[in-house]
Amino acid sequence: MKRKGPDIHQVRVFQCLSGAQQWQTADEIAAAAAVPTRTARLQLERLVDLGLVDQDLEFHAHRYRLSSFAGKRNQTYLKLIQAAASTLPAAN
Repeated sequence: MKRKGPDIHQVRVFQCLSGAQQWQTADEIAAAAAVPTRTARLQLERLVDLGLVDQDLEFHAHRYRLSSFAGKRNQTYLKLIQAAASTLPAAN
């Protein structure tokens, strides 16, 4: 069965990216979101596929940031995940 909205891990990853000023690695995001690195990578891949997150492949490790075009690429999902994030305490 396909999911129709964000799960708690995806929301935590999104929260970490929302507050970030710089590109971050999956390890950094996982630590801040308090999720396993493998989970963070999976959620980051999904967020990239949804157009909400940009991925930089030039570094030795993939780096991520919230896309400045997220609202144009997938406004519906962005609103869903923002609403979900507003119900949770902020990630560290």
